[in-house]
Amino acid sequence: MLFSKKHKIGDTISQLRKEKGWTQAELASKLLVSDKAVSKWESNKGEPSIEFLPILAQLFDVSLDYLMTGKEKEDKIITISKLELCAKKDDVDMYKELKLSSDYKDENGKTIFDYVFKYESCNIFKVIMNSGNYISRHKDDNQFLENFYYMRIKCNDITVIRDLIRLDYINSTINHHLDNFEKYIGYNGSRLISVLRKVISDRIIELILYDKKTSSAIKEAMLSNHLEKQNNYFSPAISFPYLINYAVQKEDIKLSKLLLNKAIEINQNNANIQYYPGCYIGFVDIPKSTFDKMLELENYELIELANNCNKIYKEKYINNSLYKNDAYMLSNYNIESNKIKHNSKLSKKEKDLQLCIHNGLVCLNELIALNDYDLYEKTLKKYPANEYEVIFKAINDKDYKKIFEYAVQHSITDIIDAIRNKKLDLIEEKFCKYIRSKHSPSYGSNKIILSSDINKEYYTIYNYKRNLGLLNIKGKDNELSYQKFIDMKNKVILSKVLDKDIKFIEKACKTATQKELDEALTQIASDNFKGIKILLDAGAKVHKEWIDEDGVRHDEIDNIETDILKEKIKNLQK
Repeated sequence: MLFSKKHKIGDTISQLRKEKGWTQAELASKLLVSDKAVSKWESNKGEPSIEFLPILAQLFDVSLDYLMTGKEKEDKIITISKLELCAKKDDVDMYKELKLSSDYKDENGKTIFDYVFKYESCNIFKVIMNSGNYISRHKDDNQFLENFYYMRIKCNDITVIRDLIRLDYINSTINHHLDNFEKYIGYNGSRLISVLRKVISDRIIELILYDKKTSSAIKEAMLSNHLEKQNNYFSPAISFPYLINYAVQKEDIKLSKLLLNKAIEINQNNANIQYYPGCYIGFVDIPKSTFDKMLELENYELIELANNCNKIYKEKYINNSLYKNDAYMLSNYNIESNKIKHNSKLSKKEKDLQLCIHNGLVCLNELIALNDYDLYEKTLKKYPANEYEVIFKAINDKDYKKIFEYAVQHSITDIIDAIRNKKLDLIEEKFCKYIRSKHSPSYGSNKIILSSDINKEYYTIYNYKRNLGLLNIKGKDNELSYQKFIDMKNKVILSKVLDKDIKFIEKACKTATQKELDEALTQIASDNFKGIKILLDAGAKVHKEWIDEDGVRHDEIDNIETDILKEKIKNLQK
């Protein structure tokens, strides 16, 4: 045991950290450890390893002996000013006897606020907290304001509610769309004194959520799902998303669930409030960090609640110019992939394969990246790669229920009518007509995406000088078919497989253009002799580039160099 049984180093670390005004997360950042490690030390459930001791002593400006024993050397005499002494004792009478203003600085250059923040002197703070001029001078001092509001909550100053519902998290990543009001709020509703908006810290949230001494009125106001009306200012608490995040990060599932349900109610209620100048219609926008932690916890009930909360925000405010449709949400694929990653029953190969499947569609690039040609071929036969392929297959299989559901979802009236009138032989024709009408390139367009799924580069129509490629919706071969989509699914982009299994290169060469073959020859690894031979056999040519006297660049096929390269590769493979 490094330390005395009577002395608990965790208590000393906690005391010294608070004196510095640091949060556990801030201390953890300085030590390059997790905040959980610091929390473990301070709760005396573990001790820092020996290499951290000199760093801690240096950070806190104390001796190693003090850190390990909690005692200073006997010959050390501690002298403090009278101002600090009355704050340390939290003695209001002693402070009043000094008859000093709140901006008076002692011999150490410190004010009474500095010492009150250090010792959390609640009695003296209650006397000096309404020093308006002093607050005004610190309106841009983030650390002062964080300490100031922390003490107001610590002292159960109920009037702090007026500001708390408008204050934002100190490290906020959310755009609350507050425009000109974003940086400041009027202190206690004042139009004369403004203070920074972003001052809520983790330790303030800790007071609100978990400190039993915090006034119930403050807790209820901050955790309320009702609107607060303060001088025509509506808000459910701008920091509400971070209260949720804090509870989730602490893995407090019960509280997280409660807060998320309240967040949903807030967003539902606020949808009916009309915006006007000076009024902020509050919403709760759950940040990505919260979703990341919920994925880590594999708590899909919380994820569903968080998704519902942000979904309401996206849907309700999508037509409101004040707000933008930018709330974060987890897709079904995000959720399913997380389940796959944490499934101990699956092998790595099975996990890799399942992660290539997005809502029933296979991502071709992700599948090719696995570099397993046999698995690639097997998977292509089993999974579709485009939503239209799914419907064409349903037409072939005469699965009219699936076709009808798709037609209703996408409002394809021609198909709906054909099914209702039992003109089933017209369904494929109507479906092809729908695709053409929805995706045919318009004049002046360079590229049109045929479908919004993951395989965009495989299902793209290029419209350059009216020459259309790939699915060729307009042109001589203008018939759309199930087979055409299957053919596109089996197309391999040559430039993406030059470092893959030889079979991928062979397949890509079958549909590659001359330009693609020639470019591949310059991109492939110089020691990939098998790959180079496949490219040459498929017709790839070596190019030579040169600039003439007029500065014109020329690019010509060099058949001599191509033949030399063929012979060289042939000899190397013997």
